[in-house]
Amino acid sequence: MPTFKTIASLRREIDDTKTVEAKLRQKIQALDQAEILFGQVSPGLNSLNLVLPPGPEFERLAWQFYWLAGQNQLTIVNGTLNEFKADFVPVDLTLTGSYPNIKKFVDGINRLDRLIGIDELTISAKAVRSADGTLSANFKLKAFYLKSL
Repeated sequence: MPTFKTIASLRREIDDTKTVEAKLRQKIQALDQAEILFGQVSPGLNSLNLVLPPGPEFERLAWQFYWLAGQNQLTIVNGTLNEFKADFVPVDLTLTGSYPNIKKFVDGINRLDRLIGIDELTISAKAVRSADGTLSANFKLKAFYLKSL
């Protein structure tokens, strides 16, 4: 009688081992597929890190606005990077220059390698007809970033 119990127990162990082996094969195949998929998307991850950096990156953001203003012959009158929120940095920016250059600045914001939303844009002039065509543009922006999980 004990021999039959031993044989039944060993048979059950063999069946359990075969089940575990089959499940491990499935997991290995799934991991192989995941590795292939990761290899396909990994070249784009650097771009994602630029568009949504892992932190606020205040200095880089300020430099981008300064560079963009200079490229479009605009003067930065005032700029504030406010206390950052959970996933974006609020930015208030005041520039002066011509309307076409302000428009180019807006287009430039959309071409930056960082995701920046324009919440509000107010354009005004000190006089109804300015001799040099100088306008003032007040921006309220959101510079997004991907908070670490």
